[in-house]
Amino acid sequence: MINNAGILRPPAVRHVTPEGVEVTLATNALGPMALTTALEPALAAAPSARVLTLTSRLHQPGSRGDAVDFAFDDPNLEHGYSPDRAYKNSKLAAIWVSNELNRRLPATVTADAICPGFVPTTAAAYTSGWQRFLLRRILPRLSFTTTVPQAAANVAWALDAPELAGSGGRYLLERQVAEPSKDARDNTKARRFWKLATALWPTTPD
Repeated sequence: MINNAGILRPPAVRHVTPEGVEVTLATNALGPMALTTALEPALAAAPSARVLTLTSRLHQPGSRGDAVDFAFDDPNLEHGYSPDRAYKNSKLAAIWVSNELNRRLPATVTADAICPGFVPTTAAAYTSGWQRFLLRRILPRLSFTTTVPQAAANVAWALDAPELAGSGGRYLLERQVAEPSKDARDNTKARRFWKLATALWPTTPD
């Protein structure tokens, strides 16, 4: 199972769902949480199952733009909203969700979070002018970027790699097991976020 649907470029002005949840957090973190838990019976029926939730290396402190800053007393960014912060917070929360799924799902089901790589041509769709030219023509030539087919292949690898079998709760960066941020590794915060999510979106199971 791949939790791939998400918001890449949050709106310039804060938007919320009918439940009052900031839309980027709802889409990138609460959506995978709700869908995966709803499908738990089907996952558990298989001899083994793997769940991947897409995240981003931008959850790390020090990445470009406004800093990641998840405040449990302001998860919906009523104060200090910015598209960068909304995106980064949601991708941090996606790792928390993945780690909690791995802990809560049956032992035959593993869950990992994966950043499949930076795909500038996808990001170009949300820009114009010189930024679009940079993302479409210049950055794809650089070694730290990837293509849509390469990113898809990285996700397919994570679904099938024998070396990932039998355990979960990892952060995968392209085709490597990597170290996420200190906050992302904090299991107490992961459990706290899960509890918060069930309050923010009552349809999610506790």
